[in-house]
Amino acid sequence: MYRPVRMFSFASFLFMFANPVVAQESAARLHTHIRSANSRLCAVIALGVKVSPTLRTIVERIESSDVITYIDMRLLTTPGVAAQSQFVNAAGGRRYVRVLIDSRFNGTVLLGLLGHELQHVAEIAGEPSIVDHQSVAAFYRRTGLRSPVGGANRFESAAAIAAGRRVMNDASEHASDVNAAVGRAKQGGHE
Repeated sequence: MYRPVRMFSFASFLFMFANPVVAQESAARLHTHIRSANSRLCAVIALGVKVSPTLRTIVERIESSDVITYIDMRLLTTPGVAAQSQFVNAAGGRRYVRVLIDSRFNGTVLLGLLGHELQHVAEIAGEPSIVDHQSVAAFYRRTGLRSPVGGANRFESAAAIAAGRRVMNDASEHASDVNAAVGRAKQGGHE
């Protein structure tokens, strides 16, 4: 749920985009500005935009922006951090953000975390002055609050906290559908 504002090295940037075929296939399953090679995330986001008006609005804001977001899951080991968004780079008229979700989460909680982090992406998308990690930090020092966990350059926003809660509440009305979508994606073995 907390945001580091770190710039990735060029090598990390290349690693993230190392398999363009997977990225293109995933983008087709999701949207053009929100991408993932993780089938569980693709399934949850696809269902989430159907069942949550809040998530649908957030996704529409990102889709109409110059921000490209890559979402993945992995074990996050920083205490108190369940998800994070990281500004990667600005190039070619696009801004790139990476979202990581702790792989221990599933179902409606996973959808809530996605809503929370995608709200941060929408906040970045709505602020054209954000073009590097310094401008992200300056933006959140002005508009957000410093996170008490995970280091000095982690920030939070009231809007992201509220969005995550709304998305999770929307999803709770469809919990069996969310869990079924996650189960089908796991059976496919493409996480």
